[in-house]
Amino acid sequence: MDCDTCKLISLLLGKKIFMPLLGHRYPRLTLAEVEPHLAGLDLVVGGGLRSRGWTYNDVDVNGDKADAKILDERLKRSGIVHPVHYRGSLTEHSHLYCAFNGIKLALTGKGY
Repeated sequence: MDCDTCKLISLLLGKKIFMPLLGHRYPRLTLAEVEPHLAGLDLVVGGGLRSRGWTYNDVDVNGDKADAKILDERLKRSGIVHPVHYRGSLTEHSHLYCAFNGIKLALTGKGY
């Protein structure tokens, strides 16, 4: 699910430019904190949350777009402020779509 091209775009545009510039910094979030909220959803977590087990940024997911919104709502209700970055379906991948959603998230602070 993790694409090297999209990782590079995220690092250069998101984490190095837009997120710091716009003041988006969140507390450390672990995969263990997110996993209970995934119950019954057709989503797979990716990015640093999956590879390292934690993140200070967004919650990267692939899967059903409607489920990404549900996950975002569940996280917010439980006090987790990190936005959900919807990166596309489980079967189709678009660098442009992933980057567009990431840039939108960085500019607005809102995901999915």
